[in-house]
Amino acid sequence: MKQSLTARAVAVFSATALLAVPALGALANETKPDATVAATIEAANPRAFDAITGGFADVLDAELSATGVGRDSISLAPDYSANATVEDIGNGVDGVRNDNGSVIVPVEKTDGSVAVNIVIEDSNAPADYRFDLGLPTGATLNVQPTGAIVIVDSDGVFLGGVSAPWARDAAGRSLDTHYKVDGSVLVQTVVHNDSLADYPVVADPWIGVALIGSWKWAPYLSGEKLSVNPTLWARSLVPAQLPAWAGWDELITKTPKANLSKWRITLQGQYICHGTGGVIEPVWDLETTRPVVSTWTMLTKLCNP
Repeated sequence: MKQSLTARAVAVFSATALLAVPALGALANETKPDATVAATIEAANPRAFDAITGGFADVLDAELSATGVGRDSISLAPDYSANATVEDIGNGVDGVRNDNGSVIVPVEKTDGSVAVNIVIEDSNAPADYRFDLGLPTGATLNVQPTGAIVIVDSDGVFLGGVSAPWARDAAGRSLDTHYKVDGSVLVQTVVHNDSLADYPVVADPWIGVALIGSWKWAPYLSGEKLSVNPTLWARSLVPAQLPAWAGWDELITKTPKANLSKWRITLQGQYICHGTGGVIEPVWDLETTRPVVSTWTMLTKLCNP
């Protein structure tokens, strides 16, 4: 089935989505003919299809939604070529094969985020991949020092973001890649057609909104412990100040008990410490019995003063 240039895959968020490892080797500048697109993506990122809700019913015109934190919605629409076609790329997921040497595979994660896998099959494929973002009036995209994108509304309030860009070739080499912002259009540039890349090349812009996946209260010493499990997408943003504070706001919205005056300041300090990279743990344990200390002391104590 062929679609027009204006065909898009649209992912809509009103709430809320990891790290790639080197791919397996391949012959220089040669795409493995027997490898499925899904296998190529998993070789670059073994967790690419973990925690996904499944493929889109119609990948060229799909709309997803998630709710829970009361933020304005964000829509994402990849650009496809004029003669793009849908195909089963493996793992029960559909992708969009462009007529320019690239395949686009957007998947929704269970935390409400969307990862847009880009497979660049040969040197004739473009370097730039454009994504139209539907944003609230006045919203802006801000490139962070890590290369990630943070999206804020007209008042500077966090709306969502895009994880730092990465791209790897079939030999496991990291390629030069970065985002560019053109109004409400996000462009990922992958520098691959310089005769140095081993094909296929994989990249994965990952957009999300929700920062808190789950939480649990439990007794702890003479007080209580709040165990917080950030979303996988939120973890990809660490360290970052604005998402950390936005995560705290989301947490106290989901569990207002954390905002009780008798322990709010210490829980907040511990959460911000984790969110800004003070310590990397699977679960962020916040204990009500911890003392209130300075930011520096909190960091030197690895978020457990």
